[in-house]
Amino acid sequence: MECHLEIKHPKFFLSCSIVLHIIGCAHFVAALALFFKCITASSDRELFKAAFQHLSVWSCSIHAVYCLFALVTDGLILILTLTDESTSLYVRRSFMRACLAFPSAMFSNANIWIITDIIYSTIPTYIFHMTNTNLIIYEILDFLFCNAQNPKMLHGTILVFTFVIVYVVCMEEINAYHGVFVYPYIGSMSLPRRIFMYCMGLLIFYMFYLMGKFINRILWDYTTLVKLCNYTYFRHNTLQESRAESRATASKGASLVKIFSASFKRSYSAPRTEFQAKQKAEKDSKKNKERLGDKKFGFFNCFKNFWFLKSNAIK
Repeated sequence: MECHLEIKHPKFFLSCSIVLHIIGCAHFVAALALFFKCITASSDRELFKAAFQHLSVWSCSIHAVYCLFALVTDGLILILTLTDESTSLYVRRSFMRACLAFPSAMFSNANIWIITDIIYSTIPTYIFHMTNTNLIIYEILDFLFCNAQNPKMLHGTILVFTFVIVYVVCMEEINAYHGVFVYPYIGSMSLPRRIFMYCMGLLIFYMFYLMGKFINRILWDYTTLVKLCNYTYFRHNTLQESRAESRATASKGASLVKIFSASFKRSYSAPRTEFQAKQKAEKDSKKNKERLGDKKFGFFNCFKNFWFLKSNAIK
C-alpha cells in the first residue's frame, strides 16, 4: 500500500512527484514538437492533417497538460500545505489522471501495436517510443509516487464517454473536410461497421478507465487501508483471544491431570504401602525370632556348627 508509505515519508513522495511531473511535462512537449517537426519536414499536407486524428497526439497533449497541472498542484501543496484551494486542485488532478491520462495512454499503445497507420512509417523510431512507449512508463511511475483520489463512477463515466465522442467527431470532421483518415482501414468501412468499431473502442477505453481506477484503489485509497488495518487488528485480536482460550483450557486440563494423578497416586499407593508395611513387619518378626533362638539355644547351635565342620573335614 503506497498510502501507508506516504504517511511515513510524505516529503519523499512529494519531492518524487514534483521531479516526475517536471520531467514528464518537458518530455511530452518535446515529443510533440519532434513529432510535428518530422511531419512538416515531409511537406505532405495530408499527413499533417491526419496527425490531428492520431490518438498518440491527443494522449501526449493530455499528458503534457496533466503534468503541468499536477506540478502546480504539487507546488501549492508544498507551499501552502493542504488548503481548500490545493485540495480542489488535487481532486481535479486525480480526476484528469483517472479519466483521461491513464486510459488514453493504454488505448493508444494497444492501438499502435495492433492497427497500422500512415504516419509512423515516416518518423524515426525514437519519436515513436517517445509518443507511445514512454506513456506507459510514465503512468507506472505516476501511480507509484503520485497520490490520487478515485472520482465518482458517474462523473468518471461521463468524462470518459465525452472524451471518446469528441475524439470520434473530430476525426470524422477532418475526414469530411479533407478526405483523409490516419487509420486507412476506417475509410474502407461502411457506416454501420464504423459505428460498431467506435462502440467497441469506447468499451475498451472504458475498460482501461476501470482498470486504472482499480489499481489506484489498491495503491492509494485510504478507505482500503483502513479496512485492511481493521481486518488485521480484528484478526490479531481473534488470534490473541483464541490463544488465551487455548492456554486457559490447557491450564484447566493440566490442573485436572494433576488432580487425577494425585488421586490415582493416593488410591494406588495406599494398598501398596500397607502391603510393604506388612512384609516389613513379618521380616522384623522373623529376625527377632532368630535372635531369640540364638540366645536360648546357643549351646546346641555351637555343637551343630562343630559337627558340620568335622564332617566336612573327614570328607
